Amino acid sequence: MAAWDDTADYLDHLTAELRAAVIDDAVPVMIGGEHTVSWAGVRATEPSTVVVLDAHLDLRDDYDGNPVSHACATRRTLDGLGDGEHPTVDRAVILGARTGSPAEWERADAPDVTVVPPEEVADWEPSLSEPAYLSVDIDGADPAHAPGTGTMEPFGLTPREMHRIVRAVAPHCVGFDTVEVNDRDDGQAAALAGKLLRAFVYEHAADRHSSVS
Repeated sequence: MAAWDDTADYLDHLTAELRAAVIDDAVPVMIGGEHTVSWAGVRATEPSTVVVLDAHLDLRDDYDGNPVSHACATRRTLDGLGDGEHPTVDRAVILGARTGSPAEWERADAPDVTVVPPEEVADWEPSLSEPAYLSVDIDGADPAHAPGTGTMEPFGLTPREMHRIVRAVAPHCVGFDTVEVNDRDDGQAAALAGKLLRAFVYEHAADRHSSVS
């Protein structure tokens, strides 16, 4: 597989590949590392809402001068790059966030962002009447359950809470990813990511089947 030196070029390539799947009436599903790939998923599927399970807000406008960093993933889905070239979502729902910069919390106060802290995720129910995109950053889980990730944050979500959210949101989704998994650890994070991916596929397929039967 060819290496890419430019993140923006790679995201353009990935968006085109995912869009081709959408044209074929498929639902793009990604599993991988860097959270920035979510922006390609959103650009390809053009949902109204992005739902994110994440320890971090990821609402930075740039990180060390880079606007297409993992720390900017959700910000890009909301605001694009300011050139109006790419589609953006109408709102973001961030579940399990427990850390962010002052500027990120300020952006989170805007009407198009809803932040649900870890303590309230168990009671959250989706109110999604329009298409959504679901992104699972594995660091949304408490490190006790998913130590294999790059930026762990204590006091996170349980696998059961994440599983419930994925199943609840999946029927509304036009795309899905699970990211920031480091499989060089003991395998816990990878196992959880795989289970959540399977839950999404099963729940989305069941809803799709019931809709056409």
